Amino acid sequence: MSYLTCVWSRTKRSLQDIVFFFKERHFFSKELENSLWDRTRATHGRLYIAACSSETRLINMRLNEVKEELEKCPWKIGLLAINISEINEFGTLRRTVAQLARDHGSARLVLVLIREPCTSDLLDRWCEIITNQELAAEDGKRGSASRSEAEATALLAQWVATTSESQMSAFWSEVEFSGLFGRSDLIKRIENEVLLKCSPPLGWKG
Repeated sequence: MSYLTCVWSRTKRSLQDIVFFFKERHFFSKELENSLWDRTRATHGRLYIAACSSETRLINMRLNEVKEELEKCPWKIGLLAINISEINEFGTLRRTVAQLARDHGSARLVLVLIREPCTSDLLDRWCEIITNQELAAEDGKRGSASRSEAEATALLAQWVATTSESQMSAFWSEVEFSGLFGRSDLIKRIENEVLLKCSPPLGWKG
């Protein structure tokens, strides 16, 4: 039995830990990171994007990761996307994330709070499908495993599509960009307000 199946089957604890920051298979966070910026845009190479759930420990962990990347790459802007687990968290977390952005005060760091939740019910359902897939694979039931894999992929893709086009608030030091709807608004605001004011080092060619 795989590690993911064992963790889910035995405890079902802290699903955000498993799904949003699983060292080898961080499915939800990776998909969200890949969806938040258009890879065809010239500015894509200047972004380091990380995503996590709203748990304080994970926010701090991924924020440190972003800061380390910015130290190594002075031409980059860091974007940390934080996804709530319940809709009623948005108001409280908005104040918390705004304060976090002010405390760090970096011109190269943007914190983004996403209104679309990744609920426990969704994570329960996804983990159940993945468990079924892995158990079927272990039993040699390739057809069942493939169907479960396709179901899990579709569930994740639907969530990512909805989340990346949902309402967002972005925080850049003392500045809040509110009323953003989807990644197009987010990209436009960061390109026009942040990237233009944080010129890359001389010699950077993208």
